[in-house]
Amino acid sequence: MTTNSDSKLPKNGVPIDDAENWTKAWQTKYPSHSKAFLIPNTDLLSLLEEIGVLVSDGKGGLVVHSNPAVYGIRAYMAIGPDRITGEEEEKLVMVGTVDVKGEFQDQVKNSKDEPQVPLSGSGAFDFGRPCPKTCNVNSSLYHN
Repeated sequence: MTTNSDSKLPKNGVPIDDAENWTKAWQTKYPSHSKAFLIPNTDLLSLLEEIGVLVSDGKGGLVVHSNPAVYGIRAYMAIGPDRITGEEEEKLVMVGTVDVKGEFQDQVKNSKDEPQVPLSGSGAFDFGRPCPKTCNVNSSLYHN
């Protein structure tokens, strides 16, 4: 339950008390799992380009393209090799989704459902910079 009301939060923003309680609950229940993932802006932009939410403006920039078919992004927990060391690590694989008759279908190759948006790649993105490798230990959301 929210203990501090903040009417100035953006849409779907979370009061910090809730964020702290939720992250503490996760980190207490799953102490050996990743606490968080660092997601670089460029990775998010690449995913939004792949699913047609952002398009080139022809001048080296990007503009928002209203694509009503694209609903959102789904994040999958995964395990795979670290890009640099090759050691096994937890990963966050993200894909775009499209609402097809009330079902949010992943827009990725090799799915049973054909992608509804043109893909230039596989449609799947590795956001694999997990904490504890990339933690901010001074954050109020980091719990020991």
